[in-house]
Formats: sequence, C-alpha cells, structure tokens
Amino acid sequence: MHSSLNFLSKKYIFGLVLIAILWSNLPASAQDIAEKNVPPEVQKVFSLKYPDHSEAYWTLKDGLYGVSFKTAKGYLDAWFSPKGKWAHTEKIIEFEALPKVVIDSLNASHFGDWDVGNVYVMEIPGKATRYKLYVYSSNWDELELVFEANGRLIPDLP
Repeated sequence: MHSSLNFLSKKYIFGLVLIAILWSNLPASAQDIAEKNVPPEVQKVFSLKYPDHSEAYWTLKDGLYGVSFKTAKGYLDAWFSPKGKWAHTEKIIEFEALPKVVIDSLNASHFGDWDVGNVYVMEIPGKATRYKLYVYSSNWDELELVFEANGRLIPDLP
C-alpha cells in the first residue's frame, strides 16, 4: 500500500508541476489598476495627448499601461510604456468600416472562412493606420490579425 501511495503522490506532484508550467505559458491578461498606481509620467503624457478625455480606466498588461476612456471621437484604448512613451491607440469599429482592400485580403487569406470578432483601427506612432481583427476558427481557436491599410497582413505586431 505504501508504494501505491508513493506512486499517487508522485503523480499528484507531477500534475501540479504540469499545471504550473502550462499556467505560466498562458498569455498575460490585463490587470485593472487604480489611477494612483499609474506612473506620473504616463498620466501626464496621456492627459496631454487626450486633454478632453473622461471615464478613464487603467490596466497593466505585458509591461504597458493601458487606459480605456471616452473622447468626442468615442471610446478609445491607449497604451503607454512605464516611462510615458505612447505605444498605440485603438478604437473598436464595425467590420463594414474596414477598407475594402483589407476585407478582400482577409477573405483571400487562410483565415477567410474564420469568424470575425472585434475589429479595431490602430494608430501607432510613426506608422500608417493599421487594422486589428480577432478571428475564430470553427473549433474556437483565436488569432489576432493585423493588416496595413493597403491590405497586407502583418506577421507580428511591432
């Protein structure tokens, strides 16, 4: 009996280690944070870039400070480095608002028969407008696709 208990204990420990390894490889999720915990440099750059903002809610994800907020243009999400450098801004849009060349490129790609979830227009410093789409396969695999305005699919985000 002792040897089977030892075997079960080893199986249990192996299972816990496996779960820990798998958990650590999951993509980081955004963590809500209070505005008082956002570095002053980030708050300053945000307020200068979006002086008419309201309803700001902060998150921390992958080392970037994100803020969801309202402006006259609608609801936006902006991302900043811990030193306050603006990384990018996103606005959710309807699929039909995508440029035709982006829709045509998606339809001609390997992902053309995947379902499309949220669609965003992205403003990135020093780059042309980009479009981010979340797509889902029939078995609910999720991918984030980013297209340039000319329809070119970008392999990875900058």
